[in-house]
Amino acid sequence: MARTLIRAHTVLTQSSSLGNIRLGAIVVENGVIRSIGPLGEFEANGPYEMLLGDPERHLALPGFVNGHHHTLRPVRVGLRASPLETWLVRQRQRQLPPLSPEEVYDHTLWGTLQFLKSGVTAVVDHYPYDPRIEELGAPASVQAYLDAGVRAAVCLSFADQQRYVYQDDATFCSSLPKELDGQLRAKLRPSDADGFFALWERLAARFDGREGRIRLGFGPNGPQWCSDDLLQRMRRTADEHGHAPVQIHLMESPYQAMYGYRRYDKSIARHLADIGFFGPAASAAHCVWLSREDIRLLADVGAVAVHNPSSNLLLFNGICPVADLLDGGVPVGFGLDAAGLNDTMDFLTDLRLGLLLQRRPGWDRREVTASDMLAMATHGGAAALGMGTALGRLEEGFPADVVLVDRARLYGSPYVAPSAPAEEVLLRRGAAEDVDCVMVAGRLVIDRGKAVGIDEARLQSRVAESLQLTYESLASMDGFSERLEPHIMDFYRKWDAESGGMLPPNYQVNTR
Repeated sequence: MARTLIRAHTVLTQSSSLGNIRLGAIVVENGVIRSIGPLGEFEANGPYEMLLGDPERHLALPGFVNGHHHTLRPVRVGLRASPLETWLVRQRQRQLPPLSPEEVYDHTLWGTLQFLKSGVTAVVDHYPYDPRIEELGAPASVQAYLDAGVRAAVCLSFADQQRYVYQDDATFCSSLPKELDGQLRAKLRPSDADGFFALWERLAARFDGREGRIRLGFGPNGPQWCSDDLLQRMRRTADEHGHAPVQIHLMESPYQAMYGYRRYDKSIARHLADIGFFGPAASAAHCVWLSREDIRLLADVGAVAVHNPSSNLLLFNGICPVADLLDGGVPVGFGLDAAGLNDTMDFLTDLRLGLLLQRRPGWDRREVTASDMLAMATHGGAAALGMGTALGRLEEGFPADVVLVDRARLYGSPYVAPSAPAEEVLLRRGAAEDVDCVMVAGRLVIDRGKAVGIDEARLQSRVAESLQLTYESLASMDGFSERLEPHIMDFYRKWDAESGGMLPPNYQVNTR
């Protein structure tokens, strides 16, 4: 691989020993950072087969880790949002036509390019379970990640209970009007855990560790949807395969938090710890409704909490207590959850939202800074990938996952002081349009804002064509969901009435 010199106005190393390097440089050989320091030390030490970056224009920083994502169809973009528990049921009723392997590849590649262009070099994909697609479509998705050039932990999802509400399916169905009862029961299918694990083993044998950029892992949907036997089996199997990554949705909504106390007489986090679920490369998405005891528990087990601010707001779930997690010593990552602000996969825009949501009133509040957010976005969530901890920093010996951001627009206004801290300016003003180049393992995958070696226009055309039948089938399916949703809402209203203020929020925004 070419010997590359990367030059930058400022290198934001995310290293506690190196800090920021003004007029800095990075030497890359064979996909690894060989040297890093002041530019003057390296310019004369050529030859270099490739020169990247302009010392007057660019910020260099580690690639972002999209710590929680779903390979989803673009058909969900722009649709009406609702509280999580009704939104999920509506999505599950959409038995849309299964994608062909070619369509799976195109959809995965298209979505990946959207976040790759904003500086994301690694993703934890909580991969959707659709048994109608051959091998779940995982081989095609893995190939798309490889062709895009990113690192990916593909965590196959599975669930074996409670599809509709947090109660036995038959019991809930029997409470419905006869028509709805019959229609819902007709959709129920027995889960095949043995078949799922057999498929996972076959896929792991083919893809786990591929090119040093792919891990195959598990994505249990959540304790409310997964039996203890299933969760424990996933943990055992992950540990037998070199501590494969395992990611779960954890207390995303208040009703999920209530479920733990109603079902186990303790929090869901405590129950997961008690059954031995947590382990190496474990991560928990959302973590909105954690108690202080839950935060101490996550710190003790070392699980990564992944913050997803746009998704949490979109689905009426609230604000993750990031400041409390950081104070409690919990590793915190950051993810788009395929639901970025403005329906985009612009990681920088979502980071800004995440930063501003942590501005709690009061003088004695723990401030979450721009530096904190960049740490979360880079090395904070790296352990969730199951690829070791030597990611998310620009240090000698680390993989060369490097992003170059153009300073021109960020500092182009006469109102931005040249001395303004680079982290603050990047988080306050940065967007995907400012990302110029992205390198993964020493390979340039985005150059001047364009994907290297991929015809994006043709890809977009193929994705649009594959969606036409899908769009035509949405209206009738949504009509059924409209009839079902009031019954789901009534189910949880009873929980609200019985909760008695059980869950005081971590963040008080204002008074009544």
